[in-house]
Amino acid sequence: MTKFQAINEYVQIEPLEAKKETTIAVARVIKQKTAKGKVLSVGHGRTLLDGTRVTIPLKPGDIVYYN
Repeated sequence: MTKFQAINEYVQIEPLEAKKETTIAVARVIKQKTAKGKVLSVGHGRTLLDGTRVTIPLKPGDIVYYN
């Protein structure tokens, strides 16, 4: 199995399950598909123009929701 590593401000996520959430907003029902996943790898973050680095507040093994 090939091992991948996320770079820069990217995060590699393994999907766990697909789920539909229902949200009521202004008397309308909106169905929004969100996914739940496990973080496999996290890049080192984004480098700003002044040279400072902004890191990503995630670590491998975290469970996240994403669209």
